[in-house]
Amino acid sequence: MAARPAPPSSFLYRGVPTRTWREVPRPTSIEVRNLLSKVGSGIDHDLRSEAALWRARFGSSVFTGYVNGTIYCTGGLEQDLQNIYLRIDETVGRRKKRLARRR
Repeated sequence: MAARPAPPSSFLYRGVPTRTWREVPRPTSIEVRNLLSKVGSGIDHDLRSEAALWRARFGSSVFTGYVNGTIYCTGGLEQDLQNIYLRIDETVGRRKKRLARRR
């Protein structure tokens, strides 16, 4: 039985899945938006939903910060997206630790 040829490398990379962060305070959400703008995301100024606080596009991925404290990303094929997720985790986690100490 002959071995099948390997598919092109574009088929090997499946992309990064969607991601949601919840209970993010508004100042931290704005900090995340500013972080995205520094890594080259385009910030949308025309928001169609009253529930959206901000929206940023990074290649094929769309990040949305909502008024209720949720940040959602659609996922995508950008290889840097996983690193951006880690930076958002650090930003959101650092802020939540500070709030927990105050209580």
